[in-house]
Amino acid sequence: MMTMIIGVISFSFASGSLASILQNVDSQTAAFEHKVEILNRIQKEYYLPLDLYTRLKQSLRYNQKKDIEELNHFVEELPHKLKIEVSIYLHEQTYKLIPFLQNRSNSFKAWICPLLKPYLVLEKQFIYSDDDEITHIYFLREGKCAFVLPKHDNAKYINVTPGCFFGIIDIVGSVLKKKDGFKLLNDWANHKELLKR
Repeated sequence: MMTMIIGVISFSFASGSLASILQNVDSQTAAFEHKVEILNRIQKEYYLPLDLYTRLKQSLRYNQKKDIEELNHFVEELPHKLKIEVSIYLHEQTYKLIPFLQNRSNSFKAWICPLLKPYLVLEKQFIYSDDDEITHIYFLREGKCAFVLPKHDNAKYINVTPGCFFGIIDIVGSVLKKKDGFKLLNDWANHKELLKR
């Protein structure tokens, strides 16, 4: 009799867990399909180029697989100490890979890691070019990239490996180029709209 009760409880628990997992998968799939529907509408109404549409769709698919946004929203609602503890486990692969983050406090890691947004770049695609606005600093999590010279058939002159960050030198270079407009090197923050790569 006791075995039968334990079996019924176990079956109820297992079927409840399975139902919960299936419901979660359904809601994630529905959210992804809704985003693709919006993307399709934008593509039809604004005639996006096919390569841009393809990159956007691949980026949506990549972000859906990682599913980190939903986790970040959940963690954000926790009390501060719990938020830090949970964030350290959630973002462990990120901060262990990036040397810039390794010797920082747990509070800093818990604050900065959710701000990092994945950006999927396809082969032979530029991340940024000369004269682009400076809006981001990039951390390479996986793959390969390099600084290239477009005037010389995109010859590589600096390789970037996983864990490295890039884009910060452009800020300093932009400030130095526009030094007539800035009173001091540390005054760039007041003139962000003037910064160009």
